[in-house]
Amino acid sequence: MHIVFHSITQASSFSIAEKSGLFAYVRIGEIKLEQLLYIDTGSRLLWFNCQPCGLNVPKPVFDPKLSSTYKVEDCDLSDYCGGIGVRVWCDIRSLCSYQIQYGDGGYSLGHLAREMLVFGSMKKLLFGKREEVIEDIVVGCARKMSIYTNGILGLDSSRVSLLKQRSFSKFSYCLGYYDDRSYP
Repeated sequence: MHIVFHSITQASSFSIAEKSGLFAYVRIGEIKLEQLLYIDTGSRLLWFNCQPCGLNVPKPVFDPKLSSTYKVEDCDLSDYCGGIGVRVWCDIRSLCSYQIQYGDGGYSLGHLAREMLVFGSMKKLLFGKREEVIEDIVVGCARKMSIYTNGILGLDSSRVSLLKQRSFSKFSYCLGYYDDRSYP
């Protein structure tokens, strides 16, 4: 699997950790809504902002109602509604709810769901780069968060991480040329 990652070294509306860090282009769902997700190798869950979202977050925000590939995780049927290293509970509708608390006090709160993810920027596809499609991956659909970002790409070694869900033994990425501000 080859995924293109980008470094954010200039002021950006996708700010997190004081406008530093690495981000990955990820297109979400059947509608392939492009988002920049903050890469966190110490975080368990891949999550992104979902409608309705009551806080000021970067636009656009993913609307699950527009994606036929979006499926909420039912507490009675899911293997991921417990024992994943993230606080998870069943809400009154029997949906798997989650909350992640980060070391700096930031948090993400929402529901677990399954969705299709497409890695690779639309700009890159124009230049002959291929996209990577991963279907039926468990993700967090955040409804409340205290972090100003489109979401976080959790890449640790827990069983809910993207890597473990697909049993990837290797993971590679391209950072591009840091000093080229036009690099997509």
